[in-house]
Amino acid sequence: MSSPVDLRNPGRPIHVGVVLLNTVTEQLDIAPVGFFSGLDRNFLRDMPTEMVDDESKAQGLDFVYHWVNEDGKTPAKLTTGMSVLPTDSFARCPPLDIILIGASRMGYKANEAEKEFLRKSYNDCTAILCVCGGFEPVLSAGLMEGKTATGPRFMLPVLRELGPGVNWVEKRWVQDGKIWTTGALLSGFDMVAAFGRATWGDRPLVDDFIKKGGFPERDIDYLEPEVLDDAYPTSYRQGGYLLYKDSAKPSIRRAGCRLQFPPALRRPINTQPTVRPQDVIRIHRSYTNGDRCIKFGYDCTLTSSHCPTGNDHSSANNPSKSGSSESQNEDVVASLFKHAPKHGDQSAQMCEMHRQMMCKQLLGEDTSRRAQRTSHGATMPPPTPIPTSNAEYKSLRVSMKEADELLSHFQSKKVYFPFVDVPDNLTAASMAKVRPFLFLAILTISTTQRPLLQRKLDERFRRVLSERIVLQGEKSLDYAQGLLVYLAWHPIHIRPLNNQLFQYLQILSSMLSDLRLDQKLHEMAARNACLGCYNLLSLLSLGFQRRSDSTFYDSMKSAIEETTTDDKHHSHQTMLSRTQMLWETVARASEQGGDNLPKCCLSFHLQIQDLEDKIRFDAPEAASLRISILSLKVVTAYLPWTVHRPSSSHRSSSEPCAPQYQSVENLKEARSCLAEIQGFFDYFLSIPADNYIYFSLREWCQLILTISTASQICFLTHPFMDTQWYEFQIKARSRMQIYLESLLHRMSTLSVSKAGEAPDIFCMFQSVLDVVLETYAVAKINSPLQSVSDHSGTEDTDSLSVGATSTTSRRCPMMNGAIKQTEFWEAVQRSNTLCVEGTEAKSSSRYSRAFGTGMDGLFDDAQDWPSLFSEWVSLT
Repeated sequence: MSSPVDLRNPGRPIHVGVVLLNTVTEQLDIAPVGFFSGLDRNFLRDMPTEMVDDESKAQGLDFVYHWVNEDGKTPAKLTTGMSVLPTDSFARCPPLDIILIGASRMGYKANEAEKEFLRKSYNDCTAILCVCGGFEPVLSAGLMEGKTATGPRFMLPVLRELGPGVNWVEKRWVQDGKIWTTGALLSGFDMVAAFGRATWGDRPLVDDFIKKGGFPERDIDYLEPEVLDDAYPTSYRQGGYLLYKDSAKPSIRRAGCRLQFPPALRRPINTQPTVRPQDVIRIHRSYTNGDRCIKFGYDCTLTSSHCPTGNDHSSANNPSKSGSSESQNEDVVASLFKHAPKHGDQSAQMCEMHRQMMCKQLLGEDTSRRAQRTSHGATMPPPTPIPTSNAEYKSLRVSMKEADELLSHFQSKKVYFPFVDVPDNLTAASMAKVRPFLFLAILTISTTQRPLLQRKLDERFRRVLSERIVLQGEKSLDYAQGLLVYLAWHPIHIRPLNNQLFQYLQILSSMLSDLRLDQKLHEMAARNACLGCYNLLSLLSLGFQRRSDSTFYDSMKSAIEETTTDDKHHSHQTMLSRTQMLWETVARASEQGGDNLPKCCLSFHLQIQDLEDKIRFDAPEAASLRISILSLKVVTAYLPWTVHRPSSSHRSSSEPCAPQYQSVENLKEARSCLAEIQGFFDYFLSIPADNYIYFSLREWCQLILTISTASQICFLTHPFMDTQWYEFQIKARSRMQIYLESLLHRMSTLSVSKAGEAPDIFCMFQSVLDVVLETYAVAKINSPLQSVSDHSGTEDTDSLSVGATSTTSRRCPMMNGAIKQTEFWEAVQRSNTLCVEGTEAKSSSRYSRAFGTGMDGLFDDAQDWPSLFSEWVSLT
């Protein structure tokens, strides 16, 4: 089996094969193969320069075409009486890079030879393009199990019964891994254009050919704009609305939507009724009680489109100028998932949204006052004045140019979590078409330096997740990869006390299981998705002191262990996964305790050394691996000391604390652990501060864990501590204070948040480090050395002060209340209020007060709502 070629940079001719079965094939289904000839270097060579310039010709590709059937001799039949003389048989056909297969005669079942050829070709190829019913032999070959696909719309109910292992969706075309499917015969042209953009979108030749060739790129959800002027020529305008007086379908069009009059309100063609704003609202309410809005399917998606007026002639006569302007100013995010899938009736929410919009535009009512009236009862205290206006928040947009810049920024970030591959030459426009959910996730996590925009994108992402994945149950590799990216760089600073990481992780792991990606580890994308899911599950399970005992987790871990063992090239993904597996083993050993810990530690050190020997320090990914291994060294060095510490859970509660607890050996273990902590911080602070914006959740968790381990050593108190131990602690605290001050300086430098504005992640860390540093300063002042010599049996007040300090210092500032006194918390409260007022569906019970309400309540019950910093202590 040969490895699939990289179609973007093949380095050889690309082999395109049209597979013809032993029956009649629909000729229009296989016609999209002509798309590749338009990019063929041989074809372009003969084109006049006036049609294709030399620069475009240089971007051409080399293709070899194969028309393949079982014996390679019998002419293959097409509809309309056409025949094709095959070039290859199944036995002689070389490995194909792109396969195109069309619909066969109704009722035909692929034979075993045909199915076996498809299975073999699937392993060799990069893409199988199935047009209309062309999916049937691929389905019968078992290649679509666990995939998301589409088919002819009228057949979808039957297909869901015949292929229950496939997630059938109503789309014009769908891509899931190597398999592309379409929902109709002529949708093959839409699909091949999308395939061309996704594969070679960085080549201007592709875009030029698609436009000049007239390849359709229609809405993927079958929601095309309707040409109402042609359908309803008799119209008049009133109050900014274009009213259509057709006796059969009188309707109203405004802001991209058309509202149809119910029969009772229809009027003769030559009559111009007086339409009041309240009538418009009542009309829509009356109509939606029995049906749905014509334009929106189930929900209102308001756009900026409008009907042409007399003032629009200039743009209409100059479409190129108008189109160019619209393209540059288009909000990229608004175009993602703007057409929601059909589901249960939501007419109440739809009417309410229309009511708010129409009241504002027709009655001139200030919706901000309405928001104030509907927000009574909110538990959040009155915020201080917000310098950023609500209008500014609502007007935040992402242009295509900005989207390309954010996509480029993500290419630098993915070194720290390399489990989702996005080709460097993929453009934002192409990605928005073929991988929209992943694209939205990338935009969300890449706006670190624009915190207010990141808040808005985060809300958008979570709503799409709710609508598409939770409500509709849609599943695909795009959704899985989007969740991976979002979780790997989760914006924890936006809602620090309403943590849903585990909830999202459960959705992700269930989706991988449903798609059976854990059974397709030979496919790179599936393997990386499973590896990434394991890394996140393991990391957060340890950080939150939870276990991941699901059957899927265990089977995935077992399968990954096998594949990583076979990985002779020690890929970045494999190395990170092996490090995480060892980390998990160390943490579980700490939980179990026992007398074998010293031997275990020796074994762990050897395994760590083996991992470290495989790191190429000159590689771009060296930083993420070194941070992981250095943090693992800290945990391993801390492991033997956990058995002796007073709070250890490995001793019986009735067992008295022995005076020999603080032996010289234990102090030696503490010094060894402190040396590893110093090594971690020395390297962490040697990384250029500009690289911190690329760090994933893994790096921040490892930083938090190292600080918490240091706090265990620096603030441990015990009646039998001696002077030697306290001297060690004083020195340890002094060193840690220097490290923390250096980190604090870096966080303050990196933070772009201004006073009173939405905080970013560096502002959050800055506030947390401020609190921690105050604890170290107090401990330094209240030194208990003078009380050690007091043998009266009474506790000295200084000692008590240190004990109180240590208790606080080992708790997360998020959880012990200290964070609530910082500027970060005030900024969170302000931006929460801003974003609540900026929410479009203000009066919807599902979305109102999405950020602010209940924040204080969650904090007061902090043990039940852990944040990332829920335990400012060790894993044990």
